[in-house]
Amino acid sequence: MSLSDLGSYLAIVGKENPKHYVPSFASRSCAIQDALIAEDTVKSEFYWDGSQDGLNWIRFLSIFSDRVSIVTRPQPIRRQFWDIFQNVDLEQVDIPPFIADIEAQFGVGARRAYLSFQPKEIHEAVSIIAPLMERGFALLRPEPLLLVPSSTTGMTIDGFEFWGAPLRSHREGTALVTEIESPSHSDCFQVTIPFFDGISISALAQLLEDENDSLVRARAAIRKSLRQASKDGLTLSQYIRDELNPEMSLLNQKLVRLRRYQMFSALSIVPATLVLTRSNSFNWWQLVPQGFHLVSNALAQPSDLRESPYHFWWRLQRARR
Repeated sequence: MSLSDLGSYLAIVGKENPKHYVPSFASRSCAIQDALIAEDTVKSEFYWDGSQDGLNWIRFLSIFSDRVSIVTRPQPIRRQFWDIFQNVDLEQVDIPPFIADIEAQFGVGARRAYLSFQPKEIHEAVSIIAPLMERGFALLRPEPLLLVPSSTTGMTIDGFEFWGAPLRSHREGTALVTEIESPSHSDCFQVTIPFFDGISISALAQLLEDENDSLVRARAAIRKSLRQASKDGLTLSQYIRDELNPEMSLLNQKLVRLRRYQMFSALSIVPATLVLTRSNSFNWWQLVPQGFHLVSNALAQPSDLRESPYHFWWRLQRARR
């Protein structure tokens, strides 16, 4: 199954039967890892507590990477342990040193489990990000844990006799390598947030699907111009004012010219032609094609908009309206 197929299935489970989301994810975790590892794409990871504050980072990472793993990191009152693995071969797990020492000293058994939202919060979270999951752009992942008896650690949580130490298996660690580039994600986030702040997840997912072929250019345009701005000593606010805003204005001007061209084409007439046909010294049937040709050349063509490396950001900005 592809990531979009897996994401679509899990989105349905999360919305219709959230109690089964984590077990459903666990039963398909190997297929998910294999699909992620096989892809030579930019992958990002974001720990989300389910709050609205994290949604802009999810929007941002969906634009700047091809796949986003949204790992559940709920607040204590909203979390639930899912102890579904039973005993596990610890040689296949990255064990924190202190747990390895406990294993050697007491011979206790450790188990793998998941930490995630409660079913109600799973339903709410999946309902929000489902458009991204259904297209394979994002996946909601419960956080894997290693559980050891509280008698050896002196800690308990929510009445459970086991305490979890966050970890990843080797497979999961390999699958979630995030591509780090300069400038930082933080700088890119700050300068691009005006473009996506508040856009609905469904509108963003549709735009990502429509403009998938231009995303690489869109990311590169921001990174390249930000690097140059840094060399020029510009602040982020100066960069927005001097680089991004003029690019958006230019594309808006091209759109206005394109709409005029389309209107004139539909009417098969242009103002310049009407002026010329008032003269008795010319044959009107010779001037109409010539006048139309001259004006149409001065107006924007549809390709003029897509040729700009900032075309995606411009469309994103307009989608917020």
